[in-house]
Amino acid sequence: MSSADPFVESRLQLAGFNTRALQSATGRGHADITLVLLHGWGDSADTFKPLLRQLAAASIGGVALDLPHCGHADDLRPGPHLPQFVAFTRAAIEHYGGRVVPIGQSLGGRAMLMALAAGVRADVPACIAIAPAPLELPPWQKMLVRNAALAQGVSALGKGQGPQRLIDDFVQSFRRTCFVSPQTIPQQVYLDYASHYDAARVQRHFGALRQIGEELAAPLDFDGLSMPVELIWGAHDRLAPLISADRYLQALPQTRLTVLENCGHHAHLERVDAVAQILQSRLAQL
Repeated sequence: MSSADPFVESRLQLAGFNTRALQSATGRGHADITLVLLHGWGDSADTFKPLLRQLAAASIGGVALDLPHCGHADDLRPGPHLPQFVAFTRAAIEHYGGRVVPIGQSLGGRAMLMALAAGVRADVPACIAIAPAPLELPPWQKMLVRNAALAQGVSALGKGQGPQRLIDDFVQSFRRTCFVSPQTIPQQVYLDYASHYDAARVQRHFGALRQIGEELAAPLDFDGLSMPVELIWGAHDRLAPLISADRYLQALPQTRLTVLENCGHHAHLERVDAVAQILQSRLAQL
């Protein structure tokens, strides 16, 4: 561990999945609150390194986890995927116990909200959702979910051009779809993203993406969720368009929305300073 990379990695088991925890060296957060960070589809705990560094500078600690099927975690089991993510998220919140403020982005945000609505054995005074997976998919994603032939065609991109080309194309797709200004994102973010993929895993990713897309389209019931929700959204999010925030505002009580300009789907990377300030402000109120 160095001052430039102040993280401690460990292994643990949550809901039957072996996974990796990436914890900032500052340990617990403000007022003995543990921040538990849950990433989006296909990403890893590494995506929260810039935010954890920013928070650590303010003496706020946290722990980021690899979700199943991602990073260094076990793959998903056969059967519906979303319930497995929800069970993992619930186990993560309960594992760190005491006072926990979970922070979920994209799929991690959706699973976090579903887990909290179902009830957890922990003191959760608030939660932060960064562009949680939309209740209604944007049209281009619906097309992939509903058109099996098209989805198979997308999953075949790069085939026959060598495994490295396939991975390079995959990372380029991440750059184009997740950020407004991908050139401003540190190169290490892309290297970390690519480090968890080989050609076979890219193919499995696309195969599983269609199934999770169908599950995300199902209606939700958030009646059991009563704590304040801090909602953060990029104004130019292509994966979860800003209009999706309206659905969450209607479905969730005690919700406050902050819209960040010049920002896409990964606000924790593209507007890390702004997200850190929002988190610090929320923690100061607890």
